[in-house]
Amino acid sequence: MKKLMSALLFVFASATSFANDCEYPCRPVSFVSNVVAGGPSDTLFLRPFAEFWKRETGQPMIIEYMPAGEGIVQFRHLKAARPDGYTLGLVRSATAVYKPVMDTVDYDPVNDITNIAFFVRFPTAIYIHAKNPATSLKEVIANAPAKGLNVGMSFHGARILTYMMGTHAKTHMEPIMYPGDAGANTALLGQHLDMVIGTIGGVPIQMHQAGTFRMIATTGDRRVPSLPGVPTLKELGYNMEQYTFFAVGAPPNMDPALTKKINAMVNKFVRDPEFQAKVNQDGMFTPANNNPEDVSRFIDSNIKFWDGFRKKYNIPKVN
Repeated sequence: MKKLMSALLFVFASATSFANDCEYPCRPVSFVSNVVAGGPSDTLFLRPFAEFWKRETGQPMIIEYMPAGEGIVQFRHLKAARPDGYTLGLVRSATAVYKPVMDTVDYDPVNDITNIAFFVRFPTAIYIHAKNPATSLKEVIANAPAKGLNVGMSFHGARILTYMMGTHAKTHMEPIMYPGDAGANTALLGQHLDMVIGTIGGVPIQMHQAGTFRMIATTGDRRVPSLPGVPTLKELGYNMEQYTFFAVGAPPNMDPALTKKINAMVNKFVRDPEFQAKVNQDGMFTPANNNPEDVSRFIDSNIKFWDGFRKKYNIPKVN
């Protein structure tokens, strides 16, 4: 019996020593996503990043999809996981900025996770059905029916924009929330909405180029390269700009050395010229400063800015 126990202890000690000596990552990594499978974010950078990770490390990255509750379920999962580098997750403005501003949440997007690095930042798009006779935001508002405009969206940042534009134009704009951009785009395709405020890349640009949708404005500080004829809200007299972002995060209190290693991996992925060419054409970009502190500062400053914006325009919280 003593020999058996000694043998078991030796095996356990050897396995523990191997695990401690193994250079990260030693096993598959789970990446929890708060966007739906097959959507533009998933195909543009999540799946390519998982493939890049496997090539670079030899270990698979398994994407788990948790889009329920506007990303809150995923955020809680990430917050509760072990900070050992084997659970990473998507951090996006809808959950990290606009949800805390517009709703009551049980998490702190700066301190309850370890922010690692941006994938991309990009402006939001405002678009209508091509059969709408209007060719500009001004005309859409001028032609609005007495009941106002029904505006589709999938994140609370668009709700804030809707209230702001409605106040500026003295026109009622009714925000209609969908679980994702796909739902809003489908409703616009069926002409059940007057307008959509949504993600600029993927389907909206493709539908614009196909002549099905018509982009009428974007929310950045400059025009999108692939949409040279589409003005920014600033050009139209709205004194604001808004950028959506997607980043990589991990559970709180992760070892800084491990955070630095994963940050270097993300930066290697996003700095690839092919990736940059693909995202830049849709108005997306990766900030030059892309350290963990940069992500946290950006989130914190955006929460303060948009909460001030919400209060300025007397926009009520959802809960």
